[in-house]
Amino acid sequence: STRIGVGGIAAGEDGKIYVAGYAAGQAVIKNFNPDGSPGGLVINTGIRAASKGIALDSAGNIYLATLAGLSRYDSAGKPIGKMFTVPRDNPGCVAVGPGGKYYAGYLVPVATFSPEGVHIQPSMILQMPSGVRPTPTAITVGKDGRVYVGYYSGAHPRAEVAVFSPDGR
Repeated sequence: STRIGVGGIAAGEDGKIYVAGYAAGQAVIKNFNPDGSPGGLVINTGIRAASKGIALDSAGNIYLATLAGLSRYDSAGKPIGKMFTVPRDNPGCVAVGPGGKYYAGYLVPVATFSPEGVHIQPSMILQMPSGVRPTPTAITVGKDGRVYVGYYSGAHPRAEVAVFSPDGR
């Protein structure tokens, strides 16, 4: 089996573990059974960029954040639509919330997308009291729609979590 550098991990509703990584010069996705044995799904995305995050929705669709943008795949590994990007930035993390909205953490903002892939304005901007805008490094969405963003800033060398309401405030 090919070893991959892990960039993200997510648990599916089916109990399988999905791993996003980088191998042989491209972003890859593999799944594993709960006991750690190979699950049979291997997606060689063809995206020549490192994987940074992965998420799944309730239908089993896979959302992949790479240094090239955000892409979606169905549960069989077939691409859904086109790759989504926000100008001048690449996503470092991704999460799916209630109603199918999905969220991607970029260099400064957290962008929100409709289930159809339309960027919803405004983006959530993290800003510390010092005025520094930290980088989102992890993101998840609670069942109530609250968005939890883990972030880091070199000017503020400790990990923190910001909480946004479902409407982005």
